[in-house]
Amino acid sequence: MANTIENEKEILEFQKIIPLILEVVRYCIEEEEEEIVSSIFDLFAALFQLNFDSFNECISSLISFMCEIAANRKTVLSLRLKSMDFIGFMVQQ
Repeated sequence: MANTIENEKEILEFQKIIPLILEVVRYCIEEEEEEIVSSIFDLFAALFQLNFDSFNECISSLISFMCEIAANRKTVLSLRLKSMDFIGFMVQQ
């Protein structure tokens, strides 16, 4: 999927579903579906590597979301660490 988002229209459409994706991530965390959450984090990282500047509008909400995950002690440690890695990745861009 990351390799197919090529034009501005596709990026805008994808941005519209990010809140829904984050809800899926919340649900998967509650259900301890660590592998699915990790895959979604990887998808976000791949998308931002390809088209970082195109996602400016949703970066703050994603960083806030990742901070929420990192701060939640009920979340599996590996996902907390992965969310912090994602924040670090975003800062480097």
